Amino acid sequence: PGGPAPPPPPPVTAGPDSNRRDPGKPPEESKIMVLWKRYGAVGVTTYVSIYLATLSSLFLAYDNQILDAGLLGFSPEGAAEKLASLLDRTGVVPAGFGDYVRSEPRLATFALAWITAKFTEPARLAAALWATPKVARAVGRAPPLDEGAGKQ
Repeated sequence: PGGPAPPPPPPVTAGPDSNRRDPGKPPEESKIMVLWKRYGAVGVTTYVSIYLATLSSLFLAYDNQILDAGLLGFSPEGAAEKLASLLDRTGVVPAGFGDYVRSEPRLATFALAWITAKFTEPARLAAALWATPKVARAVGRAPPLDEGAGKQ
């Protein structure tokens, strides 16, 4: 079959955004940066409050056995032993700290809650983006609405 050769594939360009935006335009700011520039400390305080509420809720749920760490393949005792062994091997902390971790299994419960909280990051960020304008208005720190912009 002697037809013409197929055209070559398009060239691959560098950068993750190269196919999504005009090279002459500056990159868009992330939503969190827009939140920071617009609301400042209120945005950070709202985000940190949501994070601390999530972390403490997860810790209490694991500690009171409302959430079963075994369903995730973890046990607080096993986690405490693994953490203590890791600390003993690395030497990052003072000698004897591994024994302290073994004697305080609630540290492992806290570590498990912290790791679980990492998986909630997208939802926490979305909640902060949604709640910050409302919190800013409630505390009297909202920036003026843009002319013609819809109510936030």
